[in-house]
Amino acid sequence: MSNVAIVILNFNGRSLLAECLASLSRLTLPTEIVVADNGSTDDSLAYLRERHASIRLLNLEKNWGFAEGYNRALAQIEQPWLVLLNNDATLAPDWLEQLLAVAGEKPQAAILGGKLLFKQKTGEAPLVQCAGASFTDAGTAFEIGWGRPDPVYRQMFAARFLPEGTQEEWRAFDELQRRSTSSENAWRFVREFSDIDIAGIAPQVSVPTLVACARNEPDNVFEQSRELASLIPGSALLPLDSCNHLLPERDPAWPRFLGAMEAFLADTTSDVAPSEGGGAGDPLVHHGVQD
Repeated sequence: MSNVAIVILNFNGRSLLAECLASLSRLTLPTEIVVADNGSTDDSLAYLRERHASIRLLNLEKNWGFAEGYNRALAQIEQPWLVLLNNDATLAPDWLEQLLAVAGEKPQAAILGGKLLFKQKTGEAPLVQCAGASFTDAGTAFEIGWGRPDPVYRQMFAARFLPEGTQEEWRAFDELQRRSTSSENAWRFVREFSDIDIAGIAPQVSVPTLVACARNEPDNVFEQSRELASLIPGSALLPLDSCNHLLPERDPAWPRFLGAMEAFLADTTSDVAPSEGGGAGDPLVHHGVQD
């Protein structure tokens, strides 16, 4: 079995399938081709059974839409590499071969894509629609969305850092992102930040350290903060009863954070009794990691 499956979601696309499938027959690497049919009412199914018997056909029986249709199809496919191909697209013969070569060179890559060309009138050169983008493990593409004037893309980050923020706080944070960071620098920051590993040097920190983190942040951030505090000698871990990475002044955790910070800066050498309470009266967790 090939380790790649090309999956085409089809709904009433009989007029498009012939050209698409013909291009796949010319690929330089053998691969399984799967057509998942979303309940077509044209003759797509009859055409595929009659003309392309070697293609795996998944009859989804009804129109599940784009995302759910693909979800139901992919659940039935075992190959580790999946190509999600529109039925109006065609591939160059070496398209798959080149992509797999890049995958071999970059084992950390999880999503790959080729150059996308739009056909023009006969005799005219094709138009380049896309020549690649950089995605994070969250599925975000900085080059595409960050520099847009509207906040749709950047609001994902506002929601991540201020999940309980107001619309006004989100707008202010979005404007700060747009003005302070270019799309190129935003991508470089995220890429480098994801590669940082300070586990080996954290024990060398010799200054008083306070590690503060909201308990309910997503992506296991609190456990990462707990691990960091355990690696730094004599550090203090300050758990905050919040889900916000950036604390608004109205956040109930804000007084606790402010009190702990003031106490820590005022006297970082004195021991304070261990405390896990969430009130403003608990200024600082004892130096060392608390559960």
